[in-house]
Amino acid sequence: MNVPFRSIAWSGFFFFANASLLACATPPKPQELEALEVLRRSPEVSEAAKRAPALVKTSDELWRRSQREWQSNDLDESVAAAIMGAIKLRHAMALAEQDAVKKRLAVLEDSLDRVDEEQNAVQRELDQTNERIGLLHREFQKQTPVANGQPTAQPTVGAAAVASLPGSSAPAANPVSPATTATAPVAVGVPQRSSYALIIGIERYRDLPAAPGARIDAEHYQAVVARTLGIPQAHVRVAVDDHATKADIERNLEWIEKNVTAGSRVYFFYSGHGAPDPSSGTPYLVPYDADAKAIKDSALPLATVLGSLEHSKANEVLAFVDSCFSGQGGRSVLPPGIRPLVMAKAVPRSNKVVLFSAASGNEISGPAPGNQGGLFSYYVFQALGQGAADMDGDGQITAGELQKWLKPRVARAAKQDGRDQNPEVQAGKNVPPLDELPVLWGLGER
Repeated sequence: MNVPFRSIAWSGFFFFANASLLACATPPKPQELEALEVLRRSPEVSEAAKRAPALVKTSDELWRRSQREWQSNDLDESVAAAIMGAIKLRHAMALAEQDAVKKRLAVLEDSLDRVDEEQNAVQRELDQTNERIGLLHREFQKQTPVANGQPTAQPTVGAAAVASLPGSSAPAANPVSPATTATAPVAVGVPQRSSYALIIGIERYRDLPAAPGARIDAEHYQAVVARTLGIPQAHVRVAVDDHATKADIERNLEWIEKNVTAGSRVYFFYSGHGAPDPSSGTPYLVPYDADAKAIKDSALPLATVLGSLEHSKANEVLAFVDSCFSGQGGRSVLPPGIRPLVMAKAVPRSNKVVLFSAASGNEISGPAPGNQGGLFSYYVFQALGQGAADMDGDGQITAGELQKWLKPRVARAAKQDGRDQNPEVQAGKNVPPLDELPVLWGLGER
């Protein structure tokens, strides 16, 4: 069969025309291009344009380029432009989010500042209330009726208490002035009749500057020991000022070591000067008769004091030290012109001593407002003596609660005085977790 040439020619023309049209058809849109278009329509882009306009503009240009390359069938260039556009746009959106986070953070910091101001206002109001309570209590004392010709006894620290110390010869007729007595109400817990306590307060030194408020601290601690903890008087030793020589303190430590019974507890309270060894940083407690030029010979290493307490038969020792070892003022001393060459060393961790320290590292331990003793001791008295650290209201105060209550209040009050003071606690290796170690219990039950 003969096919006309014209038919063959037209068939070939249509075949090549269709092939050309198929070859020039726009391919399916790449996934990257669709993703970029979705991203450009997101509401965050307007915020990104404010924060990084150059990045958003570049992304738009890359998007248009990707459209052109896609229309011209260059898929590789189209995909590459779309990916770069998405990267630029996501970078701009990330910068916008960063800016928003910074603004939220600034709002939160402003809120925290307001909270701190409110807390400070509440603390000032509490301090004023305590002062008013003290005034009312002193007025009450003046009007307290006498019994059998003697006034009702109030917990005080004076020469009469000190006279019971081994080697003391202070006259009993020289009590501490009532104006410095712990006047705030004292909380009452279950008596700890098997516990022992050693209280040392040195405000007036023989050859060194005074440690203002240390005598008041000793009074506060004696009130806590007698009333809140209920430790028998026969188990308590008190050394104040010139009855707290190095020899006096060593005799009292020896008494604790020999007399404490197995399974009991020891409380140790010290308020006075501390000193660092200028070359080694070893911290020392400074007795009444210490010589600043011979600290190693005339003072007592804090580690030695705590070690002596630990050698007793007690299950645990709770030590409170309102002193500092920076050598830079406050309750810390060094010879004139001498500065420590190293930071004060931390006391080696013991086995059964829980040490509450008034300050950290090279910080200064300062006074409480209104001449109410040392700042640290002032808040220890509030925490224990007034029961304020019973944070969950269960009638007991654990060492953990005491730590959590003390630290922010001391730090905040020190900040108001223009310095840093952050109390620290160091627990012995064999001591239970602080949140499980009660300091006192049965508040209000006695």
